[in-house]
Amino acid sequence: MRKWTHHQSLDEVWGISCEREIDAALLEAEELQLLRRELSFLSESHRKTIVYYYFHGKSCGDIAELLGVSPGTVKWRLFEARKQLKRGMGEMRNFGEKSYNPSRLVIGINGKQGNDDSPFSLTDRIIPQNLLLAAYERPKTIEELSEELGIARPYLEEEVQLLLDGELLRRTADAVQTDFIIIDRAQILAVLKEIRECTDQFIERVITHLEINKDRIMNILKNVDLSWERLLWLLIPDSIGTLSGKFMNENCSWHSWNELPIRPHGGRWICTGGEIFDRSQHTKEEIDLVDNWFLIGPYSSTIDGIKMWCISTVLLGMDYSSAKQLNKTDYQICRKIAFKTLSSDALTDIEKEALVKGVEQGYIRKINGEFQLTFPLLTNQQVEELQQTALELYDQVLDNNWETYRKVKQLMQPRIPVHLHSSFDTSVTSLFLFGRVSAALVKAYDAGMLSRIDEKNKTYLGVYMSAAAENA
Repeated sequence: MRKWTHHQSLDEVWGISCEREIDAALLEAEELQLLRRELSFLSESHRKTIVYYYFHGKSCGDIAELLGVSPGTVKWRLFEARKQLKRGMGEMRNFGEKSYNPSRLVIGINGKQGNDDSPFSLTDRIIPQNLLLAAYERPKTIEELSEELGIARPYLEEEVQLLLDGELLRRTADAVQTDFIIIDRAQILAVLKEIRECTDQFIERVITHLEINKDRIMNILKNVDLSWERLLWLLIPDSIGTLSGKFMNENCSWHSWNELPIRPHGGRWICTGGEIFDRSQHTKEEIDLVDNWFLIGPYSSTIDGIKMWCISTVLLGMDYSSAKQLNKTDYQICRKIAFKTLSSDALTDIEKEALVKGVEQGYIRKINGEFQLTFPLLTNQQVEELQQTALELYDQVLDNNWETYRKVKQLMQPRIPVHLHSSFDTSVTSLFLFGRVSAALVKAYDAGMLSRIDEKNKTYLGVYMSAAAENA
């Protein structure tokens, strides 16, 4: 740092000499760190002006040309900046808890992420996660966020701009605020405890309905070479999703695909966040309650008329990244295997590589010289028939859905910022209604109703595909 000579005090204003001046007291060793700290809290325009003038020895005229402003504006910024520096050095900064004990945030979306994997790519680091948490309940200035996170303003400004550009933050006057719903751990536990009884009743009815209709369902899926225990990994999520989706469509302010906001980079989504559970702060019962509830997904992708749908839960490792990486050739090979049109003699080298990949990853197996899928690939007609079977239960669980919905809304909505109320059902109600999938799979697995999990098949237990029949 260059030495500043004393020609006038910080209290003197407007008439700024060409010499680099600052109050001599600022050069005391114990105050030098305070000066550096306060420089980090200045806005970008004020900070650049101070750095150019005092550190780089630029004149007001030089700075005006560099920044594209008038010399009068440069003098005003110097005056304001020195006032802020003096005031800040004379007060105690109260850094927030997140400066030494950062939280973790995980997000999910209803819709489709951008080509750059946003919004997920914007929130995969601890700084943007805590920035979004800190700006959630009310708008905060960059200076307030800088104090809360204990991060110098020059570094935080770029993070804020990225989140503004990605539409995870919104600007309000001179402050910013998180622009999606975040559910904290206390809220999650309170809701799960409150809806546990009606959730158990709902799950029991769904599983009983499937068991009663087992023969009928197996007849619908007679061409699928999978056991009943394996098929339940599909049938339970599909039934709950179908029942919950119909309830949401008929009774909630649920955003359809066409109503979802169009986002940067080709995305179309509404985001929901959750503060990651700190296990050290909770009992085993509370940890199990949360673990047994939440899932990631559903994720869907359509290539050449073949649709893939996948979820993952704690049971399945909360990861379906390998399924998301399947390409066009992989999809086509899966369809040929399912519809018995695969000819080993006619395979291209790329298709042969796709077969090897499928066997290595565990979604293709070879039995008695014949390739088979380890997950269901159904015709569109089969999917429709399964959903109609599930909807026969709709009236029987309607009261249960209403009870769950009212309790979730009663406990959650009052703590959500007003500007986010319009996305409550899409973000929050769907989270708890569709979250029953994970709880149901845990109950069925613990009861020995589902096929066993191993590391090779874990991802694809949460996957199915559908396509038009060959003769359609």
